[in-house]
Amino acid sequence: MPGPAKISPGRCPTCGRRKKRSTEANRRLWALYTAMSNKLRPERSPYTYHLYCKKTFLGATDYKLPNGEVLTIPNSSSDLDADEFADFMGAVESLAAEHGVWLDE
Repeated sequence: MPGPAKISPGRCPTCGRRKKRSTEANRRLWALYTAMSNKLRPERSPYTYHLYCKKTFLGATDYKLPNGEVLTIPNSSSDLDADEFADFMGAVESLAAEHGVWLDE
């Protein structure tokens, strides 16, 4: 008789669904994007830093449009589970720190 199914890390032990990032983690990420925008290039919005970080750390997918142009869409951070999001956040924090940007705790 087989034993109980193993639940992989990053999944709820009760239902098996992936654990998603918290609202607090998402707020922290956007606070860091805002700090980067304010300190580095105020003419660039926090959303610009979001797009850059997604493309840099999560990759992107190219789509060929009917007119032959190629549209590059960064992969979504909303698909990350809690552990993957923590890794992504760490990469963004490292990038920000390289440029002298960090959040006051």
